[in-house]
Amino acid sequence: MLFQRFVKGFLKNVSDFKYTLRILFAKDFIGSLITIAVIAISLTIPSVFYLIVKNTTILTNNITMGRNIVVYINSDVDSLTIAKYKDIFIKDKRFN
Repeated sequence: MLFQRFVKGFLKNVSDFKYTLRILFAKDFIGSLITIAVIAISLTIPSVFYLIVKNTTILTNNITMGRNIVVYINSDVDSLTIAKYKDIFIKDKRFN
């Protein structure tokens, strides 16, 4: 009995929905489609923007703001030359 009521109610809701769609599209088909498209787009834009901001925040979380430079030195270079180049890099404003 409860199941029969549920099925009758469901079928009534489906028939009401079909009737509403028939009335909606009967008068102005193109206008109705455009209205539905505008509503769909306006509901989609905030969620897409939220996902973009969230993913960008996650991706840029580990980026350091300073510049890093790697210098490869041959093993036969003496420590005095290394210290000289280190001082040059420290004094250069482009690397700070």
